[in-house]
Amino acid sequence: MSHTKYANPHGLTHADHKSTPRDQCRLAAAALQLPTFRTIVSTRERTGVLHGPGGYQRPVLWTNTNRLLGQ
Repeated sequence: MSHTKYANPHGLTHADHKSTPRDQCRLAAAALQLPTFRTIVSTRERTGVLHGPGGYQRPVLWTNTNRLLGQ
């Protein structure tokens, strides 16, 4: 990935982020070798409970928007 530069570690938009399609394919190929990553990106839905100050809790549902996963 010699043509990629990230300006921050969290991946949020930044004007100095630079990459090429080839580097992004290399990154995806490397990430897909990791079993945990494959599990996360292939999960259609995941539920959990958010915990806040003072014991506040609420259930949440995260839905994967990748249409290639099907229904």
